[in-house]
Amino acid sequence: MYRIPLSLICLLLWLGGGGFSLAAGQTAPAADTSALDPAAAFDFWVGDWEVIWYAPDSTLVRGSNRIEKILDGRVLQETFSDPTRQFYGRSLSVYQPRIGEWRQAWADNQGGYYDFVGWVGEERRIFFTTVPNARGELYRMVFGDITADAFTWDWQVMAAGAEGWVTLWRIDYRRR
Repeated sequence: MYRIPLSLICLLLWLGGGGFSLAAGQTAPAADTSALDPAAAFDFWVGDWEVIWYAPDSTLVRGSNRIEKILDGRVLQETFSDPTRQFYGRSLSVYQPRIGEWRQAWADNQGGYYDFVGWVGEERRIFFTTVPNARGELYRMVFGDITADAFTWDWQVMAAGAEGWVTLWRIDYRRR
């Protein structure tokens, strides 16, 4: 299995070039994060959230997502619930100061497992896979339009040989 060097992925995410842009046709936002504590980059996500999206059949779906700090406040634990489709998942996210990276592991009740690396920009936060799956696809989660009480979350895929990302699922988060 081919593994894409993390340094190359980070550079392409930052520059927004080479077909690995933040979203199809967009370039990376200015990324002056010098004032941001890297260990706090995903603190906006902590809380109890109502999550809302449209299913492929245009049905409005509501679920919940609870993100809490655990293990002396150094780890984010996510508990996602979609009772309509009986889809449930958990993740653990942690900033690793020794290497200066965010990591996340996700698992769900449908046998899904993903290992992500985090990227932090001024306007967006991203978790992305670095190892293509058997079909050559890479995935990423893009947190955008971040305010104190709301944000959007996009689940995106880049197919093997593709030049841009395709959004498969957009969720609107609203703080409860």
